[in-house]
Amino acid sequence: MLRSLFAATTFVAFTACHTYAPAPVDLDAWRAVFAARSDLVRDASADATSPFRGDLADGIDLGEARQLAAWLHPECRSARAAAGVAKVAFEQSGRLPDPELGVDVERIVESVAHPWIVAGELGLTIPLSGRLGASEALARERHGEALALALAVEVDVRRRCELAVVRLAAARERATLLHELVQQVTALETIGRRLEAANEVTAAAARTFTLERVQREGELLLADAALAAAELECRRETGLPPDAAVTFTPTFDVDPAPATPEARREQLPASVRVLFLRARHEVAERSLALAVSEQWPDLVLRPGGGEEDAQPRASLGFTIPLPLWNGNTAAIHEARARRDEAAEALRGGYETALQDLGTAELRLATAERHLAFAAERLAPLAAQQVADCRRLAELGQLEPLLILDAVVRDHGARDLVIAARLARAEAAIAANAMFARTESAAHRTEPR
Repeated sequence: MLRSLFAATTFVAFTACHTYAPAPVDLDAWRAVFAARSDLVRDASADATSPFRGDLADGIDLGEARQLAAWLHPECRSARAAAGVAKVAFEQSGRLPDPELGVDVERIVESVAHPWIVAGELGLTIPLSGRLGASEALARERHGEALALALAVEVDVRRRCELAVVRLAAARERATLLHELVQQVTALETIGRRLEAANEVTAAAARTFTLERVQREGELLLADAALAAAELECRRETGLPPDAAVTFTPTFDVDPAPATPEARREQLPASVRVLFLRARHEVAERSLALAVSEQWPDLVLRPGGGEEDAQPRASLGFTIPLPLWNGNTAAIHEARARRDEAAEALRGGYETALQDLGTAELRLATAERHLAFAAERLAPLAAQQVADCRRLAELGQLEPLLILDAVVRDHGARDLVIAARLARAEAAIAANAMFARTESAAHRTEPR
């Protein structure tokens, strides 16, 4: 009997064992995959099962950039991988402890016919405390916390991606605006030289145009560099390689969502930041429940058998700890304190979210007022000044310095409109990041 029990237990133990195989990371191979990622995106856009819905032929717009960031950005992929670890832990939770095989061999030193005494037992845990269910509930909440963290990471990456796209729009418009200004000032410089040759203006007055042109050409060099950097930042935040053969179609059109202050406050308890703090609090709740359940012991049955004097014997024993002095008291008190800490963090996080929402709404309202001022009052006035100066020039009343002043002021007003549109878009992005939902990326297929 004992030999049969030992053989069966050994067979089951060995067949249940896992094996190990190394899995080194080949960075050289991954570099090739990363370099070809734009081709991957093009192929994915034609695949109905792909997480990417878009077409790169007409450029990457804001919505497509959001999708790429959620799918390809390394921070999002790492957060999803961490959530995958928590998912596996949850799926494997709630298992009974492995049985324990005990064997006791004795030999009688006296000379007897049957000197060997052999006994064995198999320890089987009977879950009476409820800790298996509590540990499974804790694993489930930890998975939820990991998913909430992955969502928070994705929302932050998408926020940075949106900022990169609108800043690219500003960089392009500023570079274009400076190109136009340099062309206008160059034309005025030509007029100034002609007037200097005709002794109608002094050399110092004519040199004003040259100084303005050279200064603006220096600004144009920096603007072109800023444009190239903005292009690189868009590729970085969308998870594309720096030399990817793609173009972006940036925009300033970002609307706040939810659209009204009332809707924003109503949805704030379900915002990304608060959701993560809620998940942490649930983990603390389940940790306390597990600690409480662990104060009660589980019953361990020990059926077994043996041989003595060549006679088979059967036995049944049990062990159960008595929670008289320890009772898992320290772990319970610590878990209760951690629950209190998580509750305070949730309350404080909600307060902070309300404060941040007020700041974001003020920033958005200020940006909208400033944009309205720059676009509706300042820019038309500056454009009218340029138009009036050109009309005077057509009538023969040429005032180059007055035209230069008007052109420069018009450039400044248009640049201020760009800055106001960018500020308004950035404020809307900051407000939206508090409420943004996932792009269904929690279970997104990873790039290979």
